[in-house]
Amino acid sequence: MPHCSAPKHFLTLGTGANIDNRSLVLIESSLMSALPQYFSSTKALRLISELASTDQSKIYLVESEWSGDKQYLEVFTPNTVADPAAATQELQGLSHAGIAKYASSGQSPDGEFYVLRQAAGGQTLADSVGSSNPWQESLSDDATNSILNDLADTTAYLEKHDAQANLEAKQVALEGNTPKVISVLPKALQGDPSKSAAAFSALAGTLAPSFAAAAALDKARTGSAAPQPEPPKQPSPQHERPQNPFSAPAQQSSQPERPSTDAFPAQPQEQRPSQQFPPPNNNFQGGNFQGNNFQQNYQAPAQPYSQQTDAPNKSNKGMLILSACLLVAALLIGGGALWYANSNPSWNDEESQLAATYPDMIGNRAGQEGALDTTCESRAPGAGQQAVITCTGEEISYSATYFDSVDEKDAAMPNEDPVALSSDSCAIERYDITDADETTYAISVRGTPTAFLVWGPYAELHHLSLPYCG
Repeated sequence: MPHCSAPKHFLTLGTGANIDNRSLVLIESSLMSALPQYFSSTKALRLISELASTDQSKIYLVESEWSGDKQYLEVFTPNTVADPAAATQELQGLSHAGIAKYASSGQSPDGEFYVLRQAAGGQTLADSVGSSNPWQESLSDDATNSILNDLADTTAYLEKHDAQANLEAKQVALEGNTPKVISVLPKALQGDPSKSAAAFSALAGTLAPSFAAAAALDKARTGSAAPQPEPPKQPSPQHERPQNPFSAPAQQSSQPERPSTDAFPAQPQEQRPSQQFPPPNNNFQGGNFQGNNFQQNYQAPAQPYSQQTDAPNKSNKGMLILSACLLVAALLIGGGALWYANSNPSWNDEESQLAATYPDMIGNRAGQEGALDTTCESRAPGAGQQAVITCTGEEISYSATYFDSVDEKDAAMPNEDPVALSSDSCAIERYDITDADETTYAISVRGTPTAFLVWGPYAELHHLSLPYCG
């Protein structure tokens, strides 16, 4: 019987040219490099390419289907980061121009700790140095030296903060000639503290063997001008985003995102507001849930006649003008106050209590500014709720609800395990609302009758910057 072999796979182009076996292997390999389902479905991330893979993590270039922004996604091996909240706190606290800007982090249902960072505008260092691709323009010696000096500054910064980064060429992005480190390791995965310096020296030896890596690193450690942290995105100083204050309860203290326990003592509250938290749906709209020193030397000629009655007349006329001006000013002030009161009505008693509890999130009156460039308005409370105030903005919106009791609030929360987060002031529980049209979170302030719904195109990036502790 003749031997039958399985047919070979091949692809044919429109001209009839066949793709060779090596190209086919590359194509099949790229098709297999798919994102884990959690990131493509729940996080709405579209895979552009896989940048790097190590025994600890994989790094992808992805695009958010919500915002269209390109991001670096690093997914760590499942169950290797035991405390995601502490890891989030560590990574979010690192801000340097030589590190790709942190966006968010968390843990997937499969136990994969992940980090999202803003993507740089160019290729990776591996694409720009020693590439065999004819369309890739090689870096000049001056550009390479500049990049390595910047990386020395970044390495010194990481050492100062007891942090480590992967410094392989394929894990360093370029924005012009500015390098951006993509992968920074959580402390749970860090090894020898000298590893970063060794990795930098190895990278420098590969890119420019004549570069004095040790001298550059010593210079950076002694305080030469290192790159400064990137400026915040906000439009004006008064609206700077506050640092995320939340961390793992009781285990670490500092500032910044995710899980923990009830061991963290809740912040003592003066009468906290309460509210019923309505489940989001696909028809959700905007939180609609239930002198002068100059002297004149000129003198007028003496008058031949004096008119003694002129002075009193002028004085009376001046008084009349002054009185009229004061009357007009009073009318304007009164009218302005009336207009202000009508356009910015005061809160009712329950809403006033809610606003007083969260003064940094809710203005004193309706129509006033809330946190993160939002404007606040009252909403009709639903069953089990005393007050609802919604603050909407272009980047992020939130709705604060004051429930009748803590039990009413707890009963209104989604029926799923929350991510527990804490700060020095209070503890919160965060629920991801996966069936909403855009990124949405339910936030419960533990031990109080208050909860929040947070949504918007930048909710994932900024939801933990809101002052939930009042």
